Amino acid sequence: MNQSDGIQPPVGRYRWVVVALLFAATAINYVDRQMIGVLKPTLSADMQWSETDYANIVFWFQAAYAVGYLGFGRIVDVLGARLGYAVAVTIWTIAHMAHGGVHGVTQFAMARFGLGVGESGNFPAGIKAVTEWFPQKERAFAIGLFNAGANVGAIVTPLLVPWLTVTYGWRVAFYATGIFGILWLIAWLVFYRRPDDHPKVTQGELAYIRQDPATRRSRSAGPASSGSRNAGPMRSANSASIPSGGSSSSGCRAISALAMAWIWSASVRRWSSSIFCPTAAAYLAAGCPGGS
Repeated sequence: MNQSDGIQPPVGRYRWVVVALLFAATAINYVDRQMIGVLKPTLSADMQWSETDYANIVFWFQAAYAVGYLGFGRIVDVLGARLGYAVAVTIWTIAHMAHGGVHGVTQFAMARFGLGVGESGNFPAGIKAVTEWFPQKERAFAIGLFNAGANVGAIVTPLLVPWLTVTYGWRVAFYATGIFGILWLIAWLVFYRRPDDHPKVTQGELAYIRQDPATRRSRSAGPASSGSRNAGPMRSANSASIPSGGSSSSGCRAISALAMAWIWSASVRRWSSSIFCPTAAAYLAAGCPGGS
C-alpha cells in the first residue's frame, strides 16, 4: 500500500473474525442441506418412500432455493447483513429441525421447502457482509474463504450424521445438528456489527476497510459541508476523472473467485461423496435404529 494515499497499514484484524463466522455458517448450511442424501437409505426404509417420493422432496427444496435467491438479496439489502443473515439462519434452522418431527412425504417436502427458502439467504448475506468489512482488493479472497465452508460441510456430513443416526436415531440427528445453527445465530448477533459501529475495530483497521475512493467519497459527501456545495462542479469533474478500473477489476476478481470456488466445491463434494457416502451407507446398514 502506498503511504501517499494517506492510509496507514491495517491495525487490528477483526474483519477475519467475520470471515470465520461466514465460513462456519456456510459449513452448517451444507451439513443441513446434505443430510437427506446421507440418510436416504434409512429414511426410505423407515418411511416407505419410493424413488418418485424422494425426487419430489428434492424438487421442493430446489424450487424454494431458486425462488429464495430472487427475494433474499432484496431482503438483505433492506435489513442489512446482520439482521438479514439472522433471518435466513433462523428460517433454515427451524425448518431443518422440523425434519425430525415429520411423518409422511408431504410434511417432509414442506420441511425441505422451508430449508430451501432459508438457505438461499446464505450467500447474499455473506457477500453483503464481505462488502461491508473488506476493501475491494481483499473481497475476492474473503469470499473464497467463506465459500470453502461448503467443502467442509460436505466432508463432515457423511462422517458425523451416520454416527448420530446409528446411536440416537435419524430424528435426533436432525435435532442435534440443528443446535449448530442456534449456536451460530447467537454468536452472529453477539459479534457482528458494521465496522463503523463495532467497538473491536481500531481506527487503523476502519481506515483500511474504507480505503476505496468510492467509499471515502460517500462518507465525506453530505449537505452539511458548505465546501462541497460551493465546489460542486469541480468536484463532479474530478470524480468523473477517477478511473473506474479498480471497481471493475474487483468485480471481475470476485466473480472469478466465486466461479473457482464453485468448481472446487463441486469437485470436493463429488470426491467426498464417492469416498464417504458408501462408507456411511454401509455404516447405517450395519445397524440403524428406527426413527419413528
